[in-house]
Amino acid sequence: MSDFDVIVIGGGPGGYKSAINAAHLGARVALIEKGMPGGTCLNLGCIPKKALLHLATLLEDVTELSGRGIAGRVHGDFREAMAHKDEVVNSIRGNFPLWLKRFGIHVISATARVESCAEEIAVAIRPNGDNASDVLTARRLIIATGSEPKMPELCPEGDPRVFSSREFMLNTEDLPDSLLFVGGGPVAAELGYFAHQFGSSVCIAEQERHLLSTMHLPERAVSYLERKFKRLGIEMKMGTAVRRCTAHAHGIEAEFSDGTVRVFDGVLIGTGRRPVTGDLGLEQAGIAVSPDGFIDSSEYLESNAPGVYAVGDVKRGPMTANAALHDAKIAAANAVLGNQ
Repeated sequence: MSDFDVIVIGGGPGGYKSAINAAHLGARVALIEKGMPGGTCLNLGCIPKKALLHLATLLEDVTELSGRGIAGRVHGDFREAMAHKDEVVNSIRGNFPLWLKRFGIHVISATARVESCAEEIAVAIRPNGDNASDVLTARRLIIATGSEPKMPELCPEGDPRVFSSREFMLNTEDLPDSLLFVGGGPVAAELGYFAHQFGSSVCIAEQERHLLSTMHLPERAVSYLERKFKRLGIEMKMGTAVRRCTAHAHGIEAEFSDGTVRVFDGVLIGTGRRPVTGDLGLEQAGIAVSPDGFIDSSEYLESNAPGVYAVGDVKRGPMTANAALHDAKIAAANAVLGNQ
C-alpha cells in the first residue's frame, strides 16, 4: 500500500490548493515544500507587492491634496515600507502550515526528487537541514513547483546592482536613486510605480509599443496607465530594447536600441519567468519536459507519465496565481477521481 494517495510538490497557490482539494475528496495527501510556505505569491509576489502598492497609492493621494487644505510635504520611507510589507507577509505565513494540517494534509519541509513513476510513484525527500533522505510513495503526483525570474545574458552576472523582483522584495536597505526596469510587464508597472513614489528616478524600457503588451488588456486601460505614469514623471522608453548593460564604479551603463546610453544606480530585470523543474529528476523518471523546462501536459493536466499532473507555472499557460488555483481544481479532481 502506498504511503499516500496524492503527493504534491510545491507549496504555492497551485500546490496548496491542489492538496486541499484532494483532501476534501477524501485522499491521503502529503505536501512537500522546500522553501517558505505559500510560494512566490505569498512571500515575494502578489501579497507583498499589493502591500507596497497600497502604501504608494496612499502617498500619491496625500501628495495630490497639497493646496486643498493639507499643508506640509509628505515623503515615503523605503525601509519602513519594506518592514511593513514583511509584517503583512509574516502574519499570513506564520499560520500557513497549521492551516493546511487542519485539512489532514501531511506537510513536509524538504527538497523532493521524483525517483520512479512505474508501478507506483516514488519521491525521494531530504528534510531541510538534514543529511538523511527518505522515500515516499503515492498513487498520484501533482507537480506545482512554480517559476523563477528569467535573467537574460545582457547584464553583468553577480553584480548586486542588477537584480530581479525577488531580490527587490528581499531588499531591506536602500532604494537606488535611479532605477531602470528592463521589460514593461506587471513587474515594471507595479514596482516601478512604487519605486517612483518612494523617491527613485524610474525609467521603464519595453521593446513593444506599449506597457503590459502580453496581458491582453483593453487598449484604453493601458493608455490610461501610460498617461498616469507620464503625469507622475515615470519615464517610459516604449519600442526600445536594452542591448547591453556594463558595470562601472559609478553605476550600470545601459545601451538602448535607439542608440542612447544611460547610467543607472540599479537595474531590475523583468523580462519573464521560467519554470522551476530542473532539480526534480523528471526526465530520469520518464516525465517529458520541454527544452525550456515546461512539463508537457494534456487537457486533463496529466503528463505523459500516467498519474503525474502539472499545475501552474510548470506547464505552459498564464503564469499567475489565479491560473494556478484554477489548475489545482482540475488536477486534484482528476488525480483522485480519475480523468474527467
